[in-house]
Amino acid sequence: MAYSLAAARPDQIARSVTAPCARRDYDALEDLNKAKFYKTYAAGQTIAMHGDALDLVALVVSGAATLECWTEDGHTQLVGVLPPSDVIGRPGRETLQKEVAAVSQVTFRLFQQQTLRGVADPGSR
Repeated sequence: MAYSLAAARPDQIARSVTAPCARRDYDALEDLNKAKFYKTYAAGQTIAMHGDALDLVALVVSGAATLECWTEDGHTQLVGVLPPSDVIGRPGRETLQKEVAAVSQVTFRLFQQQTLRGVADPGSR
């Protein structure tokens, strides 16, 4: 099943990331915990642009962000709002499909896609 940037619900991400984690040993989960990092953006700041390489998977910790796209006539169209616990990206997605901007100060918990692939499939580390 393909997910758009906005369509990956937290429960889908939870199943795709935490289910494999539940089968891994404590060391793998500890590695994942050590690999996370945080980044905060100010209200109004552009976070990412359509077509940017998607090397990270980001979970909204606090604040909110918008997903926008450009229409053919040059207008910006709001297509989604990301509140806390929503996700940008997923392992396997290579580029962003929407633009992401901070509505308020927003903090993300970030993981490298390769790190998540390593937890889901230890042979890919």
